[in-house]
Amino acid sequence: MKPTTSAPVAIDRIQLAFAAEEAEGQRLFLRVRLVLVAITAIWLPIITQWQGVLYWWLLLSLFIAFGYGPYKLRRRGVTGRWPAYLFAALDMLLLTLIVLVPNPLQELTIPAALFLRFSGEHAYYIFIAAAVFSYAPRLVMWNGVMAVVAYSAGVALLLQDPAAYAIVGGVFNDGPDAYLRAFADPNYVDLGGVAQRNLFFLLVAGTLAFALKRFRRLVYRSAEAERARSNLARYFSPAIADTLAARDEALAEPRSQDVAVLFADAVGFTAFAANKPPREVMATLRDLNSLLADSVFAERGTLDKYLGDGIMATFGTPETAADDADRALACGRRIIERCTAWNAERQARGEAPLRIGVGVHFGSVTLGDTGDVNRMEYAVIGDTVNVASRIEHLTRELDCSLVVSDALLARVGTPALKENLVQRPPQNLRGRDEPIMVWSLN
Repeated sequence: MKPTTSAPVAIDRIQLAFAAEEAEGQRLFLRVRLVLVAITAIWLPIITQWQGVLYWWLLLSLFIAFGYGPYKLRRRGVTGRWPAYLFAALDMLLLTLIVLVPNPLQELTIPAALFLRFSGEHAYYIFIAAAVFSYAPRLVMWNGVMAVVAYSAGVALLLQDPAAYAIVGGVFNDGPDAYLRAFADPNYVDLGGVAQRNLFFLLVAGTLAFALKRFRRLVYRSAEAERARSNLARYFSPAIADTLAARDEALAEPRSQDVAVLFADAVGFTAFAANKPPREVMATLRDLNSLLADSVFAERGTLDKYLGDGIMATFGTPETAADDADRALACGRRIIERCTAWNAERQARGEAPLRIGVGVHFGSVTLGDTGDVNRMEYAVIGDTVNVASRIEHLTRELDCSLVVSDALLARVGTPALKENLVQRPPQNLRGRDEPIMVWSLN
């Protein structure tokens, strides 16, 4: 049993999915930004003197440009995250310009330091939260850091006003009355409040980044679990695959146990494919392998491996059951019935039919992993496997579709499954000293 999907491939697919969602999130936030800018642009003439409206409209147009920037760069094939980081920093700087810097086209009627009292810092949280659409924890944290840097720079700019002042450390030696007088002064800059806002920027960004990191980890774990289950489902029936995926026990601990082994093969497929176009040959193989695999899974068997134009399947792996032999024989009959119907469809399309030979045996096998660290295979080996393969080849000599060993038939408990089976003379098999008793279905 060969692993068909590697973990790196699965991780790459998840990363591509996150990249696609990030692009979609970028488009979504651009639409939200356009709506907010449009509403603000309409509202500004109502609440602002006409001299200052042009200035605010200019800043709003920059918001639109900063939103289009990373989107356009992505559309032009620019890779990497640097555009997202660059425009996130520009957004925070522009937001600070709007929140803390007076409009130069309006006559200032209030102290510059009073802008800190207007709670405009709430807008920063919108941009920090919007970074979640990137599904990148580092970008979310970057937005928080840029909010601190931009807001602190804005406060430093306000302190350049000769009338503005701050008391470093927030310690008032003259008692609480001095603090109240300073706080009531519109020129006073509360550095303690500034530090508190910056702390909240970082806390919000850190919380969102941590939650996003846990979300990504959960997605990767879920994808890995689904990948493992999908790999199991390639070899085991869905019910068994679900059971194996839900438990933590090792699947391939080396051991010996009695199982039923089935081989199915398209007789004369090499000659059939000799003059056929490659596309037709592969299409026929896919149809045949699908038919065989579905028949195995319908009887809760394990698809051990594909053998070009045939399969090897086991019944009793990874765990044995009382009806392993019954299900193996039922699978053999199901394959014959489905191939008969398939050949009828092929003949109706003017295509040549394919004869299928099935051999089934029962006995002890050895189970376990084989291979190396780069490639592992779940192996079922032993004399029982060799005998089952040679029994399948007897379908050519005995001119029949199904041959089962006496050892298997002795384990079958359902009388209906034994109907129309004919006992054949003892058969000599290559590699065995004594002949083996078999039964056939014509």
